[in-house]
Amino acid sequence: MLTPRIIRNEFNINEKSKFTLSVFGIPGRPSGKKNVHWLTQKELQAAHVHVLINCVEVKPYLEAFNTSYFQSTGEHPNTSDTHAYFPAWFKEQLSCAVAPTQEIIHLRNLSRGPVQSANEWHTYFVNGYKFHTQTWTEGKKTINSGVFVKGVTDGGEDDFYGTITHIYELVYNYLDCENKVVLFYCDWYDISARGTKIDKKYNTVEIRMDRRYKEYDPFIMSHIVRQVYYVPYPSTQPRKRGWCVVIKTKPLGHIEADDVVVEDVAYQDDETSQVNDVIEVEQITSLCDTVVEGHQVDASTLLTENDVDEECEEFVSEDSIRTDEDNSMDEEHEDFE
Repeated sequence: MLTPRIIRNEFNINEKSKFTLSVFGIPGRPSGKKNVHWLTQKELQAAHVHVLINCVEVKPYLEAFNTSYFQSTGEHPNTSDTHAYFPAWFKEQLSCAVAPTQEIIHLRNLSRGPVQSANEWHTYFVNGYKFHTQTWTEGKKTINSGVFVKGVTDGGEDDFYGTITHIYELVYNYLDCENKVVLFYCDWYDISARGTKIDKKYNTVEIRMDRRYKEYDPFIMSHIVRQVYYVPYPSTQPRKRGWCVVIKTKPLGHIEADDVVVEDVAYQDDETSQVNDVIEVEQITSLCDTVVEGHQVDASTLLTENDVDEECEEFVSEDSIRTDEDNSMDEEHEDFE
C-alpha cells in the first residue's frame, strides 16, 4: 500500500492518533467461519456511499452537496443521484482544503473508499441481538434474519423491513491501522401501500412477502437495525395469503426508551465518600451517669465481685462432684452387705 505523502501545513499522518470517525469502532462481534468476498463495483460503490452518508462527520458535506445539486439542476437529488455523484464530489471538496485539520485528514482517507475484498460471516452480535443470514437460518428453530430500520417520520410510512442475505466487514486501509465497519446486505420488502400495510389502531404492520423494494440500496449499518420476525397468516384466511405480520423483538441486556436502545448497565458510584478517621476507644473507668443523679459505682469493684462469683461457682461444682462420688460409694457398700 502506498503511504500518502505529507502535504504542506499538515502534521505527520503516520503518527497514531486517538481521533476516530463515528462509523468506526462500533461495538459488535462476528461468529462462525470467516470467508472472503470480493465486492463487485456496484456493491463497492453502494457500500461506500452508505458508509459516507451515515458518518456524522460527513453530514455537513452531504447537506452542501444537496444544496449545490438543487442550485444546478433545480431538483433535489434522489438515492440514485446521491450514489452516482456524491462520492466524487466529496473527494474533490476534501482535496481542496487549504489547512486540513485532523478530522479532514481522516475524511480524506475515508473518501478513497474501502478495499475490494471484504470479510463475510453468517452470524453477528450487536446491540443485544443475534443476527443470522437468511441462508444460515434455514432449517433452524429460530429465524434471526429479519431486520427493521426506523424511518424519519413517526407514522412508519418510510420504515424498512427486510431479511439479511450477507454480513460484510469493510476494511479501510489508511493512516497506520485498519478501520473496519460491518454492513448488512439486505433484501428489502416493498415500502409502498401495495407491499406494506400499517394498522395504526392496533399498531400492527403487515408485509407482502413477494414484493421487493425497487431501488438498489441493499446495505445498512449493523448497529442501526432492529430484529423482527415475520409470522404468516393461517390457511383459514385466504384473503391474507402471502401476507405476514411483523413481530418486533426486544434486545437482550438493553432497555428501550422512545425507540432508542440504551445499554443496561449496572449502577456503580465511582466516587467514594469521605471516611471518618478511626479514633482509639477509651477504657471504662467508671459507670457514672453525669445526667442522672445516683450513686457512683466503681468498675474495679464490679470486676472483683465478678471474680468472686466465678470462684464460688467453681467451688460449688467441686462439692457437687464430691457428693456424687460419696453417694455412689454408699450404694456399693449397701450392696455388699
